[in-house]
Amino acid sequence: MSGYHRRTVWLAPYNCTLVTTGRFRFPLKERCSIRQNIVAKTTENLFLYRAYGADFFCDRAMDSLDVVEADAGNRSPVLLEECLLGELESTNLQHEFLLNPIHDRDLTVRYGRLPKAGEVLPEKDLELEVAGLVRFRISSPGYINYVTEPKCEPWQIEFWFLHVFFPIYLSLFRSGSLFHGAAVEKDGRVQAFIGATCSGKSTLTEAMLSRGYRLFADDKFRVTNHDGIFIVHPSHGRFRPYRKTEDLGLIAKHRGLTAMPLDRVFVLEISKESMTPVITEMPASVALSILTEHLLYKFYLTRAQGLVTAASFAHAGMVHRLSRPWGRAYLEETAEYLESWRLER
Repeated sequence: MSGYHRRTVWLAPYNCTLVTTGRFRFPLKERCSIRQNIVAKTTENLFLYRAYGADFFCDRAMDSLDVVEADAGNRSPVLLEECLLGELESTNLQHEFLLNPIHDRDLTVRYGRLPKAGEVLPEKDLELEVAGLVRFRISSPGYINYVTEPKCEPWQIEFWFLHVFFPIYLSLFRSGSLFHGAAVEKDGRVQAFIGATCSGKSTLTEAMLSRGYRLFADDKFRVTNHDGIFIVHPSHGRFRPYRKTEDLGLIAKHRGLTAMPLDRVFVLEISKESMTPVITEMPASVALSILTEHLLYKFYLTRAQGLVTAASFAHAGMVHRLSRPWGRAYLEETAEYLESWRLER
């Protein structure tokens, strides 16, 4: 482990209250963990961020996120005592499996034990290793450590945490479902785009941003159910209308800051017959099949929750097919058509 150094991330529960941007300086006083009754003390300057609708404290700046202010009345951050580097090596991670390589990196997930029937997955002893760069470890509820190799750059820590590990964490230990797709918002209505690779999700997102829409997600979006209303949470402030490895993309000028209701999910398809874009409602059975394919991280522990969300979308008639001609020459026409369709609803 020589050459490794330690960073720490604390997690806080999500609250829908809109907060203003700013710098949060963690006070010098005792704070008790709600969930484990562990007293934590720190004098560090921490940054409070929100991604995918969940807040976390971090001891380093992240360029992809706006710092938010703590809301003492509604937020009770889960703060746990700092884990020593040696403790990261001494846990019982008995099982491991490989995820599909992402951005030419091998990914290994390690865990202690799976829950028995009727049990909830314990929020501890779970690790993701990005080969040659960084390891993220859930040591105890609401507490994450990560260690990096010397060649790991700060922007790579940010990329792998926001792009892979935090979505995995939320999929396993928080409510809601994550889908592979993009999302934009205007007038309080979120439009989501899903589709096969190279179907134009990011390029259409870029075109909609140029028409005054706000960015909610470029690659994956999180949806939670609030009394029958599906809410989409902004992922982070970057979008990537190009192909490049280990890159979250460009910082969007206009981006969503708080959760908004989901209006429609559009399945993007390239039309070989028509030179004009067309929107049609999809049969529920077809919509369910496609949505299921685009569920993010199909762990068996989260599959049931994801299927319920997908079935609800399909049954409510929220899923439409958007067929459009291929090529950037038709992109503005598609964006204009989509905007007109939205205004007519």
